[in-house]
Amino acid sequence: MDKLEDKFSSIKQLVEFIDIKADYPDNQHLKCAFKLLNYKGQEGDRVAIYKLGWDTVKEYIAFEWVLVNNTRENNVIFNQSMLPKNSNDMFQLCYISSKNETCGVSEPFHFINPNMKLSTLDCLRSFSSDSDCLSLNYEREMSSLKEENKVFRNQLQILMNMVTSAQTLLCQQQKEVNRLK
Repeated sequence: MDKLEDKFSSIKQLVEFIDIKADYPDNQHLKCAFKLLNYKGQEGDRVAIYKLGWDTVKEYIAFEWVLVNNTRENNVIFNQSMLPKNSNDMFQLCYISSKNETCGVSEPFHFINPNMKLSTLDCLRSFSSDSDCLSLNYEREMSSLKEENKVFRNQLQILMNMVTSAQTLLCQQQKEVNRLK
């Protein structure tokens, strides 16, 4: 029998999010670009922000309606006031159809306070400027952490794709059960 991962990885997303970054500032509007693959947009479709690990489409943080047009590539803009603040949580964007079906999910990302990040970085840099050795160790450690982060993000994306596929499959099976009743 096929592995569960193989079964779910064969289900393709209908909407793909474009150029998702690892971090977004929480004090600026968030422009979210996406491409419709094998899906035609409908009135009532929306892009929503979810905290990673969400279970139902009702658990969104914020959403924006999708403008229905004939283009494959489109975008929505989230006002900065709608974005999570002071959070260490990871989030993801989801394209939700008018029928509340998940048609696409983004890679996970963080919302950051750019001022906080800069002051912490400045503090570390001033500390490392006291010694070339400390500075070199800092750069090595940062490089190592970035590589490790990249590996974890790839693994997380695989798991998120599996979860999304499982949700889609469960939804399809529930519809089939309801149809057979």
